[in-house]
Amino acid sequence: MKVIVAGIGKVGEALLGYLTEEGHDITAIDTDSEIIFEIVNRFDIKGIGGNAASVTVLEEAGASSADVFIALTPGDELNILCCLAAKLAGVKHTIARVRAPEYFEQFSFMREQLGIDLMINPEMEAAAAISRLLRVPSAMKIDYFAGGKIDLAEVKIPEDSVIAAKSLREIISELKVKILICAVERDDETVIPNGDFVILAGDTVHVAAKPKDLDLFFKKIGIYKHRAQSAMIIGGGIITYYLAKELIESGIRVKIVEQDRQKCVKLKNALERAEVVAADGTDKAVLLEEGIASTDGAAVLTGNDERNIVVSLFLKNLNLKKLVTKVNNDAFTGVLEDIQLDSVIAPKRVTAENIIRYIRAIEEPKQANILTLYKLAGGQAEALEFSVSEDSPIAGRALKDIKFKKNLLIAGIIRSDNAIIPDGTTEVCAGDRIIAVTTNVRYNSLDDILD
Repeated sequence: MKVIVAGIGKVGEALLGYLTEEGHDITAIDTDSEIIFEIVNRFDIKGIGGNAASVTVLEEAGASSADVFIALTPGDELNILCCLAAKLAGVKHTIARVRAPEYFEQFSFMREQLGIDLMINPEMEAAAAISRLLRVPSAMKIDYFAGGKIDLAEVKIPEDSVIAAKSLREIISELKVKILICAVERDDETVIPNGDFVILAGDTVHVAAKPKDLDLFFKKIGIYKHRAQSAMIIGGGIITYYLAKELIESGIRVKIVEQDRQKCVKLKNALERAEVVAADGTDKAVLLEEGIASTDGAAVLTGNDERNIVVSLFLKNLNLKKLVTKVNNDAFTGVLEDIQLDSVIAPKRVTAENIIRYIRAIEEPKQANILTLYKLAGGQAEALEFSVSEDSPIAGRALKDIKFKKNLLIAGIIRSDNAIIPDGTTEVCAGDRIIAVTTNVRYNSLDDILD
């Protein structure tokens, strides 16, 4: 597909990486010519220096024949204007990054009147991911399907784990809990395991289960932590607003520590039930004085990656139920692996994954039935949710009788309001939503996963 990306910041850079891997014809636009020069050389794509709301720039980018236009500039209004101009220039689909809640709440109007097909809010998406972690603190990362009917949790196996040095078949037999270990990271490799695969201490496993069964699994392997009842958020940016709002609505007590007094006033006015403290959240003494040691969970969300890491290293020693750290810079990947922070969130990647899912869904509209997409193991694997139509070749057949592509596992089935963790005898029905986990990235539709 021909894709135009306007605004090459952190999200744009991450998105260009994904789009390049997937083989799209990409044109990048940015007002900073130095950024364009660097991006063109790194990704081997076309680049244009200029304003993406300009008709001349859009013509040069080939907007009249483009399939997708994605506006990721820092300004909400500019992104909306760019999408409007791109649509008028002939682009088939437009996507805008919009941060302000008042714009995001008007998505129906934006789509119907302005032709914006998708609005992405990185801060809201990141807040939702952090909220899930605070509600399921036993996991390093947790994704969900069908509104939470099936969870996909990432867990590090400790040295003294009861499941270390045992095969998956032995684990399921001994634990007697309905879960499916659908991917395993070991060293720099990710595999889709079979029943004979042996789990080792230090492995990172991706487990699919219903929420109650996932809790039971955590309890039986000795890593269960109760849902957080209180949380401290360090930093008062936009993610903090969305996160605090969601946590308060779910019954979690929230305290926000932010140095900027103007931000504190805004947060207090917007979040009456949150306690907002005007203080330096990177100061250990301040955190201890504000009761961090007796708080269940913490999210470190300042605008500086280095500060977030340093504060998290201090908090790591307090044995909180859950610690979430925001880090956007890929240069810290190796460091983060060495220091083993609890859970790390990169808003740019959450946003890029949502855009990739949308692009795959529109690539082949007649065949595409992808509903959800998550990147696992640093992009080495994917979890995808597909719908099963009445005329699908797998409808009415047991999983053991269906020939899927190699390195792929069906991790779950959603049928009406019921979630099923399947085995080989489970039959697929028309109307089902199936969850596939695979190391073969780049699948768009249910047909793609069949051999």
